[in-house]
Amino acid sequence: MVRRSWRATRTALGCVAAGAGVLLVSGGLGTAVAAWNVATWQAPGPQEVAGRLLTRGVATALAALAVGLLLAVPPLRALWREAGRRTRPWTARGGLVVAAAVVLLLGAAPVAGAAASLWPPRGLVTGPSPAARGLAGAEVTFTTSDGVRLAAWYAPSANGAAVVLVPGSFGTRSGVLDRAVVLARHGYGVLLLDPRGNGASGGRAMGYGWFLERDVAAAVGFVLGRPDVRDGRVGLLGVSLGGEGALGTAGTDPRVRAVVAEGVTNRGPGDLGPLRTDGVRGRVVAAGYAVMFAVLDRLSDAPRPPSLAASVAATAPRPVLLVAGGTQRWEVRAADDVRRRALAAAPDARVEVWVVPDGAHAAALAEQPREWERRVVALLDTALAP
Repeated sequence: MVRRSWRATRTALGCVAAGAGVLLVSGGLGTAVAAWNVATWQAPGPQEVAGRLLTRGVATALAALAVGLLLAVPPLRALWREAGRRTRPWTARGGLVVAAAVVLLLGAAPVAGAAASLWPPRGLVTGPSPAARGLAGAEVTFTTSDGVRLAAWYAPSANGAAVVLVPGSFGTRSGVLDRAVVLARHGYGVLLLDPRGNGASGGRAMGYGWFLERDVAAAVGFVLGRPDVRDGRVGLLGVSLGGEGALGTAGTDPRVRAVVAEGVTNRGPGDLGPLRTDGVRGRVVAAGYAVMFAVLDRLSDAPRPPSLAASVAATAPRPVLLVAGGTQRWEVRAADDVRRRALAAAPDARVEVWVVPDGAHAAALAEQPREWERRVVALLDTALAP
């Protein structure tokens, strides 16, 4: 009896040690990815900052990997041998494989993703400049509420209204240039933003854009201070992660009069509902995201954002257009879920969902340029009218 009790205790301790070791290894791998991202930064600014981050990242990754392997490998080998001595060894070992898969999907992968998100790659300005595309403007800079210097390109308004354009993950002004050209053709001033940690902007980004509200609010303040923008007539257009940040900003900043958000899905734990209703795969993905967001909330000094639906409800009655690609199942589900929950919370919310037939992620302008121009300009003309 004592031997069996000790064997059960030893097995339990081995499982705990192996689980902790796997999580440490996954965190080390995520930190190694983050260190690689820092090592490949190509941007102006004090390089000693990147050097310090790189040194700390490599040291942390190596330490986590070493401790994790020491914790995980011996008990995993012991558990595997112990399972082989059972009456049904392959059943026992199959159970170990299933348990390992659960730990990897719901523990290791989210922890690694969270660690990598703390130091994401720096997006670079590529392709033609706004001036080369006919935008008569110039490079501008301004500072966020937490002291980060941001860079952008601003083309003045001809109709007294302006739009701040926010790119997606690792994006810069290059990612929203085509949209800016269309809006400028209709007389709108356009500010093409390099969010923090990208392009010519300072600061360090965060992979899920939890700092974007500060960046976009600073851009709105800059635009409203321009003499060519009259009567507070400013709107937002965001793409993918930038669309989520645009929605978040509008929900907290009453100066924003309208929002167009393309390709939004989820940026926090409050946005996982559509995944949880999409079968086993969706529930597993949602559980992984929930773990990752919880880890990010602990490790990052970025404020956890409200749900997209809560932001849209707080924007009411100012208009919001959500654009989803028809081939992106979770994107379509997310847009419908945001609209439904926003209307339940704020019956005066003005939320329109445009699902682009057979559309890819955030590709509506490229795939249906005339319809994109018609819908977006119509919303802005109404919301930003004198």
